[in-house]
Amino acid sequence: MKIKVLLKNYLQFIFQDFLYLTLLFSIIVFGLTADHLLSIDYHEKYSLLLIGMFFYRYFQG
Repeated sequence: MKIKVLLKNYLQFIFQDFLYLTLLFSIIVFGLTADHLLSIDYHEKYSLLLIGMFFYRYFQG
């Protein structure tokens, strides 16, 4: 029983870190390529990044 709880906590910790690192990488990639791909200025780009991070934290719980 104790091993099951420890394994569940460990896996939850690993997946949360994986999702965080994936999100961080996607934010960096979006920040570097948004100028060329979407032809938007930096005010709109960072506004979209802030809105995206807000929604990610809101839906993650």
